[in-house]
Amino acid sequence: MIRSLTGWRYVFAVVIFLHHYLIDGKSALQAGGVIGVTFFFMLSGFLLAYGYKKRLLTREMTTCDFWKARVVKLYPLHLLCFAAIFLIGIRSFAMTDLPKAALNLLLLQSWVPLSDYYMSYNAVSWFLSDELFFYLMFPFVLPVLLNSSGKKIAVGAGIFAILYSTAAALIPLDHYHAYFYINPLFRFADFVFGILVFRIFDQRRQATGGHASRAEAGAILLIVATFILFDYIPKPYHYCSIIFWGPVAILIYTFAISSLSVIYPPHLHHEKRIAYYPNQREPRKRRKPLQNRTGGIFSQGLSCRAIQLFGEASFCFYLIHQQAILVGRTFAAKASLDTDNLPALLVFLVLTTLSSVACLKWIERPITRWLKRKLT
Repeated sequence: MIRSLTGWRYVFAVVIFLHHYLIDGKSALQAGGVIGVTFFFMLSGFLLAYGYKKRLLTREMTTCDFWKARVVKLYPLHLLCFAAIFLIGIRSFAMTDLPKAALNLLLLQSWVPLSDYYMSYNAVSWFLSDELFFYLMFPFVLPVLLNSSGKKIAVGAGIFAILYSTAAALIPLDHYHAYFYINPLFRFADFVFGILVFRIFDQRRQATGGHASRAEAGAILLIVATFILFDYIPKPYHYCSIIFWGPVAILIYTFAISSLSVIYPPHLHHEKRIAYYPNQREPRKRRKPLQNRTGGIFSQGLSCRAIQLFGEASFCFYLIHQQAILVGRTFAAKASLDTDNLPALLVFLVLTTLSSVACLKWIERPITRWLKRKLT
């Protein structure tokens, strides 16, 4: 695992949290939802290619084993969150809701372009519906994307650009959210682009490290600029994630390459070799790396133990945060507490983070380990 990217998982989980936290009826960070989700879809493609490339391409792992591993990751917490919605009384059930419940349980809700369906029950689980589709397609698209020539990739990208532009022209603006933001076929492009970022990274991962801190700072400034400029993009086009691919790709690539490159010692100057070895030729030796690069100062900050733990718990954080805000605000309202302010937001953020860590340690990890033992 690339530690700095694990740290970024928590950062972007918080960004999505801020998007869902309303102050005076307005999102605390409007851009957080779109850019945050784009980051996670692209990161998913990148990390799956990073972790499974060798095992899948050499058939060390079968396609079925890969699918089992990913389903074990997705479903247990999804089912628990679904059940919790009823147990704590967030949502009552009626027979008319049966189709929505069935699709939600099966993680098929994002295929229905109606908000009552794809935002049903634990609304954020639409993300898992898309991820499930990506996992099903991954073993088939990975060899194509990694083994095809650059020309074929360019032709494919050109065809996609034409189709995407055509869809943007034909689909009514008020349907952009259902299709460009939610639908798995449209979001699959984010996932595929993440794999292509890995392809570029994989060809250069042994490159000598340079000014890592400066590169990381540049990537962060580009992301910050994207958040700032978000409000100037016409609202319907907020949901076209293609706008955010560049900054997100640069962020992922920069932190991956700076974290996994190596530092080589410089060659001795020719004149110095003559001074020290006047009568014999210095044997040519292969240079060894001085040390493994841990990245620049930003990578090192993201690699601290606490941020790593929060990053590992980001999946739990994502699944519980919206319901945690809803339940917490309900109880706060009964106690006549004002939650439309920054201090309340920070309290909710801390409590949600701690809850996600507890969920990781006492629910997600034990269940995942138990299921893996049963399935292997």
